[in-house]
Amino acid sequence: MSVDVGSSGIKAAAFDLRGNPLDVEVQNCDYLPAAPGFYELDPDETWRRTTEAVRRLLRRVPLRGVAAVGVSAQLGLVAVDRSGKPLRPAITWMDHRAAAEAKLIRQRLGEAALYRVTGRRATGELLAAKVLWIKQYEPAVYDRTVRFDSLKDYLVTRLGGQPGTDPAHASYTLLYDVVRGIWDEGILQELGIDLSRLPQVLPAETIVGQVSKEAAELTGLVAGTPIVLGGPDGTVGGLGAGLIGVGASVNVVGTTDVVFTCLERPVLDPDHRVVLNRHVVPGRWLIGGPMSITGGFLKWFAKQFLKEDADRAAAEGELPYPFLDRQAACLEPGSGGLVCVPSMAGERAPLWDPNVRGVLLGLSPEHTKAHVYRAALEGSAFALRRMLEALADAGVEVADLRVTGGGSKSSLWRQIRADVTGRRVLLPAVHQATMLGSSILAAVGVGFFDGWDAAVRAMVDVAESTVPDPENTARYAPYYSIFEDLYPRLRQVFSDLADLPSETDRRG
Repeated sequence: MSVDVGSSGIKAAAFDLRGNPLDVEVQNCDYLPAAPGFYELDPDETWRRTTEAVRRLLRRVPLRGVAAVGVSAQLGLVAVDRSGKPLRPAITWMDHRAAAEAKLIRQRLGEAALYRVTGRRATGELLAAKVLWIKQYEPAVYDRTVRFDSLKDYLVTRLGGQPGTDPAHASYTLLYDVVRGIWDEGILQELGIDLSRLPQVLPAETIVGQVSKEAAELTGLVAGTPIVLGGPDGTVGGLGAGLIGVGASVNVVGTTDVVFTCLERPVLDPDHRVVLNRHVVPGRWLIGGPMSITGGFLKWFAKQFLKEDADRAAAEGELPYPFLDRQAACLEPGSGGLVCVPSMAGERAPLWDPNVRGVLLGLSPEHTKAHVYRAALEGSAFALRRMLEALADAGVEVADLRVTGGGSKSSLWRQIRADVTGRRVLLPAVHQATMLGSSILAAVGVGFFDGWDAAVRAMVDVAESTVPDPENTARYAPYYSIFEDLYPRLRQVFSDLADLPSETDRRG
């Protein structure tokens, strides 16, 4: 069984040892009302909805068949006391309150020195910056905190597991030596963060405990069921898509886009544009990184402007996205001269600018909702190509791309990505790669397979292959050039816009 708390929902799923999904249950993941830029989750409510998802799933899946539980989650910080109880709401990766603390980290340690150790830039989404924010603004919480857990590790302990974290999650803290695989005492000392407040780093497939009696009563699981440590949702999703062989690449297309390529040795980007992580697979690294909101742009667009289309699609028994896909597929590449930058909440790799916001360039009276929709699909593909070029600059060439996540279901989006990047796009047989990845970790952890290669061969398969159309690739080239030219031209504009007082500021 897999449990995942992602950016857009809480899921529980069950798989057999051939990677076939038996069933899945989904619960909403509601963020707490907070100030602009703050994204928090109530840990107790998140746990309640997680147990509800598992309990509902077990009504349809034979209980005796659950051999182990694997857990994954979005990046987030939970401060817990001696009893393991959260001291405040969980701060998720989308939360930008710690931007000033990230700047302070860069000033103290230097960007180049920090990147050499951690394989990443200092940003407000990372654990170190959030810990410093708590230390500055909530000192009483900091003093009572015994351990700073990731959201995933907190859920593992609630299930009955022992405290710990995996190397991939540790890579996202800005406190971990990604090459040597240890907490970096020099960084901890410079930032004034106690090593004792960080969890022990263990392999992601480690059995860290068994489902407790309390958790069994809440979930319906059998007490004593093994719990496997797991990892962050993006990395685990890569594993579920078959990201294990050296040179294999995956693009997770969800609320945000994530791109990673598998390495057998660490590679550091001299320009610091891409991220180096430890994989959940021992002896492997991943290079690439998370990008901006892409699928999130489409979700926003549909919610705000497409109610009529959604109602019409629902009346015909389908979701609005396939309905819109058919309309957008009738349009030519380039969306009638409309270029979209879908970065509604800042840009991560490879630009690393939290001030970037969404742009629709070239709007005219002739444009329809379908034009905007297709332009958003193309804009996310342009961002993907920019990421692949940054990897190439770092000496890592990407051939085929495996795509996973909700956006991978769209054949139009897959074709646009293939055409824009000029690369073959492979669709794994299981769309919910994160859930499958957690099940692979669980299966390896309890010894069902003799090694990682055997597990992936048995549980991961490719369903479809999308080949780029050379004519369309050529047609997209000038649009990509315009897309790439927008950021350097608008960088100062984005900064000036971020400096303007917000509505919240005006209200005092």
